[in-house]
Amino acid sequence: MLPKTSPIAESSHPSSARIVVIDDEPMAQLHIAGLLQYLDCTTLGILSADNAYATIRHQQPQLVIVDLKLSNDPADGSGWTVLDQLNSDPFTADIPVIVISAYTTARIHARLTERGIKSVLEKPLQAVPFYAAVRPWLKRSP
Repeated sequence: MLPKTSPIAESSHPSSARIVVIDDEPMAQLHIAGLLQYLDCTTLGILSADNAYATIRHQQPQLVIVDLKLSNDPADGSGWTVLDQLNSDPFTADIPVIVISAYTTARIHARLTERGIKSVLEKPLQAVPFYAAVRPWLKRSP
């Protein structure tokens, strides 16, 4: 079992893109990290919403990938909670976010669009749409 925050894939390239993956399923995190290894990314995994915002604010990643449904425990929050926290802080509001979910509807897509989310991917993730959503946001650090 992964701790609540853990590096799940690190790149040997010093200027690799940093991506935070928030998903309460460790296997889903590992799957995403595996996909991102091909893009030479460093990935930090977070298992719950409770410490996601503080970690993102501190790490300032190039991209955040978040699952909408994170836990059955309401005290842990959800992907919606993380999105609201990021959007309400000028320090994190410009970090691009890709939402992943096994449960998407037209209403959910509309709510996400209102929050400025440009990419919503359905689980199980497929490589081609995943890479198409991620690549535009990968800015290399100097």
